[in-house]
Amino acid sequence: MSGDLQKSINNALVSLAADRDTNLETYQSQVLNTYQTLLDKVTVENNIIKKSYPGTSISGQKSIYINQSSDTLSSINKWLFWIYILLAITLCVLIIMKPYSIPFKIFIVLVIILFPFYIHPVETYTYQISMYIYSILLSVVYNNGYGNTKLEYYGTGFENLKHI
Repeated sequence: MSGDLQKSINNALVSLAADRDTNLETYQSQVLNTYQTLLDKVTVENNIIKKSYPGTSISGQKSIYINQSSDTLSSINKWLFWIYILLAITLCVLIIMKPYSIPFKIFIVLVIILFPFYIHPVETYTYQISMYIYSILLSVVYNNGYGNTKLEYYGTGFENLKHI
């Protein structure tokens, strides 16, 4: 009796293992088919986009528009730098030619020459102070620096602000 029971248990285990292997192969083929179908759809969509917008890039690189904008800003920056250099030299020469005391001339020339180095921190500090005062006026308790949402103004009487 125990031999028949052992054989039936072994047969059941063998059939379960065969079913599991069959189910696993079926699952793997379904996954591969689904992946291939999805890949085909994405490829077709990318081809449609490439045909519709021939000047753009969909491969994760910067688009042509962004590159053109950054090139334009870079050239403007170069031009403004050279204009600043020209103006700084002109102002320094004019200041040196004026009948002021030597320490005053040195101070003014240093202010003109070092302008690009100290103006950014001054602008940043001024902006931060102005935003702090603005937040106090609107009774904003916490400002994360990324702009506030309407939820942060709820209950302050400023719920209907149009610019938010």
